[in-house]
Amino acid sequence: MAEVSPAARHGDLGTFIIRVQCRRKGSWQGTVTWVETNETIPFRSVWELIRLIARALDTVSDSEEPAEEICWPE
Repeated sequence: MAEVSPAARHGDLGTFIIRVQCRRKGSWQGTVTWVETNETIPFRSVWELIRLIARALDTVSDSEEPAEEICWPE
């Protein structure tokens, strides 16, 4: 069976490439790229990474949430 590269796989709502550059104080720091919009944003913790991805998926599903302090550019 042929192996499919991670870049060729896509999710139903969105595809994200997460690059962890280092680990400090029990958390990750790095960048996350939203494949569909080709936007890359740095994150300083796993919690911030989760919030960025959730915020991106909220824009796809048209959910109305209050604006976060860090969000994807419009």
